[in-house]
Amino acid sequence: MQVLAGAALTAGLALGACNDVVGLPGSEAQPITVGGQKMQVRVAPTEQPGMYRLVAQRTTIVVNADPDLERERGYRAARPYMEQQCHGPYDVVMEKLVDQVNLVLVFQCKS
Repeated sequence: MQVLAGAALTAGLALGACNDVVGLPGSEAQPITVGGQKMQVRVAPTEQPGMYRLVAQRTTIVVNADPDLERERGYRAARPYMEQQCHGPYDVVMEKLVDQVNLVLVFQCKS
């Protein structure tokens, strides 16, 4: 019985260490590796023409995350998708780091 309780506790702690996946309706996950870390990027349009939401999130467990490093990694993952979506320059109009590892952006195409 103690072994079973210990296993349940271990499983609960492991699941608690996982970050929630940030959803983005109307998007598909695009896998990418940045700095050896597995990530996924999702892009979806907003209600405003030429403006998009983007989520760059880690797909692996992160312990003691460095928010500055994770923000930089998120931008490195996001840039190609923003350039591809806009076919050129863009402006980031909103930025948020969720759970110290997942970068959420709103960007607007300049052209």
